[in-house]
Amino acid sequence: MLFGVIKQDGEEVLCCIDKIGERGFLLSDFFQRNLKELCIESNQVLKQPKTMEELVEEFDMRWVDDMALFFGGSPELSISLEKEKQWEPLVHIERIWSPLSGGSGEELLK
Repeated sequence: MLFGVIKQDGEEVLCCIDKIGERGFLLSDFFQRNLKELCIESNQVLKQPKTMEELVEEFDMRWVDDMALFFGGSPELSISLEKEKQWEPLVHIERIWSPLSGGSGEELLK
């Protein structure tokens, strides 16, 4: 699972990126919902991360599985990403981050 910064309505917001499905999901869709019926409580945080720095600093590994479960069952929330355009300018490639590898940037797209 990758995380990035995406342009949405003129603002830069955090997103979860499905590299294989070439789609993104706004993190706010995960954090602002009551997901207890899906047995997801990891999204109940005191403060939602707003920047990549906050996301990296406050990252909870439970989010990986919980986001995969939630977003995988909610395809209507996805934003299509065009891989042939390297997802730019929609996603800031240099700001992509992976909690699993600890890597960041364009090498994660290869």
